[in-house]
Amino acid sequence: TPKVLELGHSYLSTWRVTDLVRPGLQTVVDALRENCSMGVLDGQDVVYIARAEARRIVQSAIISVGSRIPATVSSMGRMLLAGRGAAFVEEFLKRYPLRPFTDATVTDWRAYLDILARVREQGWCLVDGEFEEGLRSLAVPITDTDGSVIAAINVGAPTSRATAKDMVEQFLPHLQEASRTISQALQLAGRSDIEGSLSLGGQR
Repeated sequence: TPKVLELGHSYLSTWRVTDLVRPGLQTVVDALRENCSMGVLDGQDVVYIARAEARRIVQSAIISVGSRIPATVSSMGRMLLAGRGAAFVEEFLKRYPLRPFTDATVTDWRAYLDILARVREQGWCLVDGEFEEGLRSLAVPITDTDGSVIAAINVGAPTSRATAKDMVEQFLPHLQEASRTISQALQLAGRSDIEGSLSLGGQR
């Protein structure tokens, strides 16, 4: 919408997001030939704040900077929720109840909390067909100087191009390397800059 576009332009123009983030995202695209994006939590959604395009069709929905996807079914959203405390997650799920998007969507509260616990422990999140049938998405965290999760990056691919095993064994190392590069770049930019720029919804 015009309001979102206005907000997005103002937001991005006040922070060197492209200069700091896009080179890292581009390394993933160059290696995997799949789109790579960065997002932050804003209300019930993940908002895309940076993206590198592979010029290949990944999903039916058109994603660009400023796009929003429900956090509960997004690999980046789950990565961001896994980085928050139990009290935050409980309040989040009460405010934004789990709902199905496909037959594969996890809607059971306990099963969902188990997923977040596993994501927190392993440091990455794979969502397989829960938001859109035929699409897999893999995300890893972006962290600040004390290790707190402040954003996430992901790569998505149709099930016809990558199995879940492919995503973990072949895609994950490239995504983790990009995460380290981007996290370091943001940390060098200064923690106050990171926090002020990424806390879109006041949910830091």
